[in-house]
Amino acid sequence: MAANAEGHNQAVSWVAFDVDQIQEFVFASTRPIDVTGASELIKDLSEQRKLKDWLKDYKCDIVYSNGGSGLLKVHGGASVAQKVAQHLERKFREHTITGSCTAVACQPTWDVQNAKGFQRLLRVLGTKLQQRKREKA
Repeated sequence: MAANAEGHNQAVSWVAFDVDQIQEFVFASTRPIDVTGASELIKDLSEQRKLKDWLKDYKCDIVYSNGGSGLLKVHGGASVAQKVAQHLERKFREHTITGSCTAVACQPTWDVQNAKGFQRLLRVLGTKLQQRKREKA
């Protein structure tokens, strides 16, 4: 847990996301306008414009976002992070109609402030992402 300005402990959780079948999503149409639209959405997510807009109601930091994948630091417990993950999946589906994004949440019980702890977090989130993608397939 991290201490906030008043010195109280505040839960920190993490959300990882990944656009499903990104090549199929971008090239699903032979119409140049559709391909361009899908590419623009991925670019918006990478440049964080769309992501910031979608997350404006949540307290979170964008740690990484590029190429349709990303990592968010969520200021709140596991239930808040799960809401953020569900919100991202829903917003992506609403915005694309046919596209799909997978997002998973984790509230680690170990210290992620050091390299070893952060690497462990990334492994756990990566495993959860792969498992959730298999469930959706």
